[in-house]
Formats: sequence, C-alpha cells, structure tokens
Amino acid sequence: MSSPASRTATRQIGDAEVTILTDGRTEFGPELFPGTPEERISAVLSAQQVEAIATNFNAVLIRNGGKTILCDAGPRDLFGPTCGFLPQAMEEAGVGADQVGVLFATHLHPDHVAGMITQSGEAVFPAAELVVTREEHAFWSDAAKTDAAPAPLPDWGRLARAVLAAYGDRLRLIEAGGEIAPGLTSMPLAGHTPGHGGWRLSSGAG
Repeated sequence: MSSPASRTATRQIGDAEVTILTDGRTEFGPELFPGTPEERISAVLSAQQVEAIATNFNAVLIRNGGKTILCDAGPRDLFGPTCGFLPQAMEEAGVGADQVGVLFATHLHPDHVAGMITQSGEAVFPAAELVVTREEHAFWSDAAKTDAAPAPLPDWGRLARAVLAAYGDRLRLIEAGGEIAPGLTSMPLAGHTPGHGGWRLSSGAG
C-alpha cells in the first residue's frame, strides 16, 4: 500500500523553521472571474494544457524565537471534501492547535480564516492571539460595508465577524507594516479587498 502524500513542506530561513501546511484543493469555475470572457479563460487553460482552474489552500507555520505562529488557517469544510485537512497537516508537522501562540490573518476571506473557528463559531486555537491589521479589521467588522456589497461579500463578512468574535479578548490590531511577532511583520498588498496584506520574515541570515 502506498503512503499518503505529505501535506507539509519545511524550509529553514535563518533561525526560523517555516512549514507550508496544505489544507486542500479545489477548482474554480469561470463565474468567479466575471470580468474575463469565458473564451479567454478557455484559451489560457488550453495554452497550459489543463482542463480547469485548479488551486490549493495553504497556511504557513513559523517556529521562531520560541514562538509558534500560524499565518492563515484554510477554508475548513467550506469548499467540500477535498479541503479541511489543516489538522492533519499540523499533526504531520508535530504541532497541536493548543501550541499555536500567534495567529495572523493576511485577510479575512473564508479560504484564509474559516479554519480558525469550528462550525459552531468556537476558536480552534485556544491559546492563540489573533493578529489583524487595523484596515482589514475596519472593513470586515463593519456589517454596513459588507452587507451592501455584491454577493458573496455579505456572507464573507458574517464569517469574518464570527472569527473576530471568537478571539474577542485575544484580538490584537496592528498598523500595516506592524510587528506580528519578533522577526515577523505585516506587509500591505493592496488590490484584493481593503486591508489585504501578507507578511515578511526576517531571521538570522534569512
């Protein structure tokens, strides 16, 4: 019997151990790209010799300076049975949910934060502080902004607010470019939705 495929990939960056955790995969239909003609999408797929727009969902585990940090947490079960494998990936990496001290949401979209809460809205990471940029928080915490937007943003907003509520007194807001944890800072990446960003790691010579 063949062994299951690994859900992790680890690299040392300076003094930090960085592990990609694969939550799962799915395929996107052309309806998710309303500004692009279907014939253009078909031409791009044909040129790449693929039949569908495939994507996967990853989170990043960073162990640095005695801290365990998780950047994003995947879509949980929101994209069907091919997703929701973050717990298995974390087990493969040798880290339990209770060992995560810092959670960082690059942005509060479902495919990045649904895995931070259970279906009933409880925090998955009981000891973690959730770090979000102020601009990201300002947009997604305001129901008036998301409810007035086209679908699916109203549903996304409700999920984002559920995540924020679950971490309540363990929520820390930072400015764009602010410190997430020692050696790890947020990085503004405008253009997706308001507040969208990434992170930058600086550790040792890495």
